Amino acid sequence: AYISGALDYSGFRRCDLVVEAIVENMDIKKKVISELSGHVSDNCIVASNTSSLSISEMAKAYKNPDKFIGMHFFNPVHKMPLVEIIRGEKTSDATVAALYALSKKLGKQPIVVKDGPGFLVNRLLMPYLNEAGHLMEQGVSVEQLDKTMLDFGMPMGPIALQDLVGIDTSLYAGTVVIEAYKDRAAIPPNILGDLVAAGRLGTKTGKGFRAYGGKKGKAQPDPDFLPFLEKNRLAKREISSEEITDRLFLGMLVEATLILEE
Repeated sequence: AYISGALDYSGFRRCDLVVEAIVENMDIKKKVISELSGHVSDNCIVASNTSSLSISEMAKAYKNPDKFIGMHFFNPVHKMPLVEIIRGEKTSDATVAALYALSKKLGKQPIVVKDGPGFLVNRLLMPYLNEAGHLMEQGVSVEQLDKTMLDFGMPMGPIALQDLVGIDTSLYAGTVVIEAYKDRAAIPPNILGDLVAAGRLGTKTGKGFRAYGGKKGKAQPDPDFLPFLEKNRLAKREISSEEITDRLFLGMLVEATLILEE
């Protein structure tokens, strides 16, 4: 009863907090944030749900950069407790405290992180997802990748995760992280760009690495995906579950060590 929708900025003047959650494109985000500035009060906090883009850069488009912050939720939002609170260069202590307190009130577990490519979670996650794509190029199937990680104890496989968060989001976020750390980052798998170009963005479009149909949108193998896989396959060899696990986690462990050193 407290929720309503709108196709314009009517009602935004009454908001104490606005969370932006549009496409991962800096130019589009800054354009929308700039437009929003004229429709909210001077006391309004604006938070971006970006998974990797610079909060400090986005804040330049808002009239009160001290009230601009990152508030990154994780999919599926109703199940995942973690929220990254990202402090930009001009974000005030009061704004950080307000978002931290709100996250706790929502039943989430907030962590305050500095503004930087990928922040904390995606900086760790991107080597993992990147390597999953390279394993596919070398002959590992979608099913084997996800089953291996489920058997290991992960709540979701890397391919199912990318379909859930959006292959376009995974591609854009990965590009930001890889560009920032190109001295050690692996080249991203080409299959992501091909899927995005074809409009196969995951669960939100009904097709990605898998197809999602029926009333519950249950995942199922999609024969239309096979041409994308064959086009980008560089080799085909037997790869053990142990090698899959080692390769997926190695990049994450290296990145975690580098983060600690910083």
